[in-house]
Amino acid sequence: MNQSRNIVTGLFFLAAAVLSAGAFLVHPNTEKSGMEDQVNKTLFEFDTADIRSLFIVKYDETSSAFKKLILENSLTYGWRFPSKFNYPVDSDDRLRATATSLTGLIVIGIASEDPNDEQTYGVVEPAEGLKAGQKGVGIKVTLMNREKKEIASAIIGKAVKDQPTQRFIRKPGQRFIYVCEFDDPSVLSTDFFSWIEPKILNFGTQWEIAKLQIDHYFANLNPTIQTSKNYLLDLELTNNQWRETGFVDHSEPAEKNPVFNVSQLDQLRQALGNFEITDVIKKSPGLTKSLEDGKGVPNTFQIVNQIKNYGFFLNDKTSPPELVAAGGKLQFTTAAGVRYELFFGGLIPAGQSVDSRIDQRYVMVAASVDELMFPFPSKPDEVAPGPSDEKPGNEPPLPPADKECEPGEQDEDQREAKRQYQIKLNEREKRVNSAKETADRINKRYSSWFYLIDNQLYLRLMPTKSTLLAPAE
Repeated sequence: MNQSRNIVTGLFFLAAAVLSAGAFLVHPNTEKSGMEDQVNKTLFEFDTADIRSLFIVKYDETSSAFKKLILENSLTYGWRFPSKFNYPVDSDDRLRATATSLTGLIVIGIASEDPNDEQTYGVVEPAEGLKAGQKGVGIKVTLMNREKKEIASAIIGKAVKDQPTQRFIRKPGQRFIYVCEFDDPSVLSTDFFSWIEPKILNFGTQWEIAKLQIDHYFANLNPTIQTSKNYLLDLELTNNQWRETGFVDHSEPAEKNPVFNVSQLDQLRQALGNFEITDVIKKSPGLTKSLEDGKGVPNTFQIVNQIKNYGFFLNDKTSPPELVAAGGKLQFTTAAGVRYELFFGGLIPAGQSVDSRIDQRYVMVAASVDELMFPFPSKPDEVAPGPSDEKPGNEPPLPPADKECEPGEQDEDQREAKRQYQIKLNEREKRVNSAKETADRINKRYSSWFYLIDNQLYLRLMPTKSTLLAPAE
């Protein structure tokens, strides 16, 4: 009996040992696998100053296509888009958040080390070879140094259930699936316009517009420049009220006292405040340099041949040669005295560009200083003429005899008048220099690019004459 009992006991321990061995093979000891050692530690160790490249890759399950973003940083030019002709990055906050998103990743738990769980946790690597419509593909973020060596790379997966600020994360090529704090995955955008300022005018609020001019015409090259002029309108905006200062109707004799549709003008002003680009194209270095220096478009075969492809022509019959745009020109002056010039080039029908949803139009942007916004102060010995001063016999009355000034008092008044005059001159010079600095900054920033805008925006900025004029009563 005892012998039988010993045999049963031995078989029991043998079975337990086999089961224990099987359990170890299926679920290895976490301590020996090194998984527990990672908890409460940072996933990556590197200096953010070493980051020179940023890569983001996403996978669209619907189209089975990859969406990629590459940014590169140089000490000379800063962060740029290589795929967009090295267009500069504007969104410093997003860049900082994205570039440093991997530095503070602390492991707060281990979800799995089973490769079969990658789809469940959304950490499948977005790489070539995925089957069509693959589920559970994460967002891959990679940082590299100046030697193009990887310093950090992670696949950001799904949010942890009931913990929206926590995400499943895996290092490419590794099986461990970690749980880390990752507050805002929206910073991992591959959209170009998430990284730049599409409102390139960015001159402030719409109330800052002081003057506006619309030169409404159409032009083409056939084989010389052919221009069809519609109208030229000059307006001033004071205390939120429009005032016409000049109107020329090229198509027919202008009305004697035209009345303009204020609602249409307000829509135009709002469109300027919301002016956004849809794409960018690089100008040639020679054209860029000339525009940056304020010398206009050079009259060379290479440059003239380039700009005509975008609907811009150079009229060499004028001196200096005048830039003519296929869709006319609009310019406005801000209260600070900076004049923006928008030249509207050729039209790209929907389906003939990268964005096939909308009609688009080329635009060139330039800036200058409107000197008329900075009148000189009157000199101390100048007397501003009044309404009746033009008639003879209206000389200013002589001071009473008992009010004669002593010589010393007169000299002091003259010195004070000159001092006040010099103060006003200095103030004017400061304002002019400030406007020049702003215009130079605008030209340096935007002279390198042809921009594209939605043609619907163009139509709001360049209304037809029938739309612009108020209906006759």
